Order: sequence, then structure tokens, then C-alpha cells
Amino acid sequence: QKGASDRGKKKKNYSADTVDSSALHFTFPATSALVCLPQAKMVGDGFKRQATRKGTIKLKTLRKPGVKDISSMFNKAGSIDDKQLGYADEAGLEPLLGLLDHEHPKIRGLAEEMISNLQEDENDVVVKDGGFKVCAELLKYKNHQAQRDTLWTLAILAGNTELTHDGMIVDIGWPTLLSRAKASIAEIQRPAVTLIANLSLNEEMHEMIMEEGGLELLKKLADTDDLKLKRAVCNAFANLCSDEDNVQEVLGDGGLEMIISFLSSDDDELIAGALHTVANVASTDDVQQQIIELGGVAPIIKLMHSLNVMIQKGATTAMANLVQNAEFHSALMDEGLLDPLLLLARKSKNSEVQFRVVSALNNLASNRDYKATLKDGGAVNPLKSLARSRDPEIKREAIEALAELGITYVKKKKPKAGGVDDGEAREARERERIERERVEREQMEEQMRDKEAREALEKEAREREAAERERIERERIAAAHEKERQAREAMENEAKASIEREREAMKRERELAAEKEREMREALERQAAEAREALERARAQTVQYEQMERERREALEREKREQEAALEKARREKEELERQTREALEKEAREAREALERMKLEREEMERQAAERRGGGGGGGHKGAKE
Repeated sequence: QKGASDRGKKKKNYSADTVDSSALHFTFPATSALVCLPQAKMVGDGFKRQATRKGTIKLKTLRKPGVKDISSMFNKAGSIDDKQLGYADEAGLEPLLGLLDHEHPKIRGLAEEMISNLQEDENDVVVKDGGFKVCAELLKYKNHQAQRDTLWTLAILAGNTELTHDGMIVDIGWPTLLSRAKASIAEIQRPAVTLIANLSLNEEMHEMIMEEGGLELLKKLADTDDLKLKRAVCNAFANLCSDEDNVQEVLGDGGLEMIISFLSSDDDELIAGALHTVANVASTDDVQQQIIELGGVAPIIKLMHSLNVMIQKGATTAMANLVQNAEFHSALMDEGLLDPLLLLARKSKNSEVQFRVVSALNNLASNRDYKATLKDGGAVNPLKSLARSRDPEIKREAIEALAELGITYVKKKKPKAGGVDDGEAREARERERIERERVEREQMEEQMRDKEAREALEKEAREREAAERERIERERIAAAHEKERQAREAMENEAKASIEREREAMKRERELAAEKEREMREALERQAAEAREALERARAQTVQYEQMERERREALEREKREQEAALEKARREKEELERQTREALEKEAREAREALERMKLEREEMERQAAERRGGGGGGGHKGAKE
């Protein structure tokens, strides 16, 4: 790297949160993810971190304080001794204890059996060999509460100690746990995904999670709108990325972009998980380059100002790993890295944050392009202060950084024997003793403050947990009532719709019948009118022949009566009305034609007879004419 000294080439990979987990306390509601923030392994050319700073931190749900006789808390716990109940209480297995009051007697019996399977192993609450088979039985029940509380019990146990992991997989089976993580019911899916996140604390479980559908599911769930589920997913990513072999698979297909997007969340727990994931993957050049190109530096630097210690640790760890490559110093400094580093170097009291900060400053100090910037920016005094730290590693990094800046830090030497007056030596020793006592007193006071703060956090966590459970129960009851109301409304609406459909069908049938009857009536009326018109025309033609007209009228009246009788009969017989009417009309028309024909013949006959009479005897001509 141009402008960088040989010291600028050194690289130290720092793991996220390599601190004794017993000093940390985190609170989460019962339904939130029991997330676990891991760290990358420490490698470098200098020294190794202390054993207490290796491994992974487990973010556990704070347990409620124990009671002398826990069995009195539960109606159905009389058959379990207080020792076993104490194990359950000590491990924070409130969901399992809650099943002792379940309405189903078999579920209560299985909960009692599971509590009886608890035992203590080196201060950890574990489960006897084969003891998780009870949980496998509980997961077979379709009762949502039984499945939910069983999965939370498994998640808590998995977060408490890795000693329980093998037993879970052997007795329950990975496919069963994975199927619950795919559930469409949130109250079952959340603890199942949390369980996978806590199983990922154990590197021996990584291969199973990565290759048997776990990572694929986690990536699908990362886009969920369920914040509690997203926390667990993000922390599972962080745990899996503690193994370098898993990094590319986790970050592939847009995984890194998604994790960087989590840094802009409003939720501290999600941010902490994302920061620790970034910190764990930011130890290789190609990933570092991607983080910078994807705009991940600015939000990390911004988060260094957070008051949340876990966020501070994640952000400073990520920066310590990014700044190890001198090639990226310019990009990091342009984003304003120096100011938050110096602020934390002066203000932070957390040894982990101090170590990350001083390590980053040491790497920057090894770059000759920024030596003057560090001096002018006020880095010397914070480094001198950190060089007096009781932590040998912080001290070493601070002294190295000062040396890179050309400043020699010399510790005051103790006076040699015989070289000074005995009184002065005693006075010096007395001052040292007083100073040690002052430092120890300040440390005790700080520990007391930390303890009080932890107790306050624990109390607040218990209150939040109780409130969250109460809220969830209210939501569950409200959801059940709403579901019942919706089902009832759906049934009522379906019944109303069915009745309405029947009414419409009957109405249509009545309308069709009325329309058919109207058409038939109109046809009959038209036919009757046509018949009347035919009769009127026949009557007009026979006006001059009164006698014949009378006969014809009688015939017509007879025919008319017959027609009216036929019409009346047609009305009574609706089914054959049209056919009979048509036949009657045809018959009437035929008879009318025959009558007309007869009248025509009769008239011709009468005219012939009249002609014969007119042409009779000659002498009787006048008489005949007169006649």
C-alpha cells in the first residue's frame, strides 16, 4: 500500500464480543428470539486473546427469581419434587412450567415427565439421555400451546448450553424441528427459528443447518415483516458466519445486502445481530470490498455513537476488522471514522470496546498518510490513557500505536534498593498502596453500579416479559373471538345468500309462467278476433237473402256457440289448449267454408228454379211475370 509502513501490512482479525459472557445480561420478552451473537476466530501475528474471550456469547432470557416451594405455584405439580422444579426454574423454563396447568391431562403428564428428566451437569441444567423424547411426543399434539411452549423450552435449553444439542437432534430429529420452523403459525414458527439460531452456536451443528434446508429457510424468512422472527434469523446468520467455511453461502444471493440493510432498522436487537454478522465476515479482502461498495461503512460508523454497549461492540469490531487492510483506510477516514474512534477511546469504560478502538487506531497509526491526522485530531492523549489500562492487550495495542506516532511511552520505574532514602521508598510504597486501594475501591464501586444496573435491567426485563405475555394472551383471545365472529358471519352470510338465491329462482319461475300464460291468452284473443271478423264478413254477404240469412245466422250462431264451447274447453285444458284451439279454428273455418258453399249452391239452385219459372208457358207469360 502506497504510503503505508511495514507495520501497515499487519492484520489482526477481531471476533465480535469475545468477552466473558457471565458479565453480560440481556433481556428479551418470552416470545422474542433467544439470539446468540458469535464471533470470528482470533488470528494475527501478534498475540492470542485470553481464553475467557473466545467462544460465543449467548443472549439468554433472564430468569425469574426462584421461590422456596415452586410446586405451590402449579395446580398439577404435586407429583414433582422441589429439586426438579428448581432445575426448571433455574434454567428459565417458564414455558415448560406453564404446561403443568394445561387443560389436557396427557400434556400435563408429559410436562411432568420432562421436568423429571432435568438434571445438573457442571452447573448447567441438562436433560437425561433420551429425555427429549418427551418433547418429541409433545410436538405430535395439534394443540398450539403445547407445541409453542415445547419449542420455547427447547430454544431456552439450546441457548443455555451446547450439552443439550445432540440429545435434541437424536431424540426429536432435525426434520421435525425444521418443519416447525416452516409453520405458517407465527407463535410456533418463532420459537422454532429461535431454536435453530441457538443450535447454530454449536459449530458441530453448522453442517446440518447449512446442508439440510436450514440456511435456505433462514434466507427466505429474512424478508419477513415479523421483527421478532427477523431477529432470530439475523443472529443465526451471525452464528453461522463464525465459521469461515459458511461465509460465502450465507452472503450469497444478496445475503450481504440484506444484512447491511438491517443496520438501518429501528430495533437495537436486530441492529446488534447485523453488526456482529458484518464483524464476523469482515476479515477477508473481498468481503471488505463488498461492504464498502454496498455502503455499509456509513451506517456502521453512525452506530458507533449508540449508547447500547452491544451495538458499540459490534460496530467497533466491524471497524477493527475493516481497518486492518490499509487499502481501505482512505475510504474509512473519508466517512468520518476518526471522530467516533477518539470519542470511544476517551469515554468508553467497556474493555472490549476499548480493545477494538485501540486496535483500529493502531492500524491507522501504521499508515504514514494518517500519522499527522491522528496527532492533530487528538489521538495521543486517549492512547496514553489506554496505555495505562490494566488489560495487557489494550496496553500493548496503545503503546504500539503511540510508537507508530513517534511517541515513546515510558512507565515510571520503581526506585532501586539502596539508591534512595528508605523513608522515600516507604513513602513511595505507601503512595502505591493508597493508589491501589483507590483503584480497587473505584472498581468495586463500578461493579456495584454495574450490579445495580443489571438488577434494574433484569427487573425491567421481567416486567416487559410479563407485559408481553399478557399482551400476547390478549391478542390470542381477541384473535380467537374475531375468528369465531368471522366464521359465524360467514355462515350467516352464506345462509342469507342461499335463501336469496332460492327466492330469485322462484321469482324467475313465476315470471316465466306468467309470461307464458299471457302469451297464450293473447294468442287466443287474436284467434277469437279473427274468427269474429270472418263471421261478420259472412253476415254482410247474406243481407239480401233474409230467409237464407236467418238460416245462415242460426248456423253461424250454432257455430259460434260451438266455438265458444271449444274456447271454454280449451281454457280448462291448458296443456292441450293451443293444439285444440288450432284444430277447433280449422274445423270452424272448414265448416264456414262448407256452409258458404252450401249457401252458394242453394242460391244457384234458387236462381235456376226462378229462371225456369220465368221461362215457363207462353200464355201464362203475364201471370208468370206477375208471379
